[in-house]
Amino acid sequence: MPQYNSDLQRHERGRLHGSYEKYDAIDNVIQQTRSAAPSDFEAALALQIENAFVTGVSSLEQLVTHLNRNGSCSPSGAPWDEAGLLGFLEQNGEPS
Repeated sequence: MPQYNSDLQRHERGRLHGSYEKYDAIDNVIQQTRSAAPSDFEAALALQIENAFVTGVSSLEQLVTHLNRNGSCSPSGAPWDEAGLLGFLEQNGEPS
């Protein structure tokens, strides 16, 4: 796999932000290795984690506190703890 995306257009003068894909000229390569779409639970957790990072969370302890404070709970319905969250992410992350 190349170390860059050759299908990105180069930055143009007057364009304020980076480069853009040439959508009509590329085949999108699936990078994820998931065997199924995320469940509603997984999608909600992902959104909560994203929101945590937006608010400045930067440690596992802070992330667990944020999730519990904002109504997210483990699959069993119990509050998250560090070991439980790490275990869930390791099991469901499906790294490529």
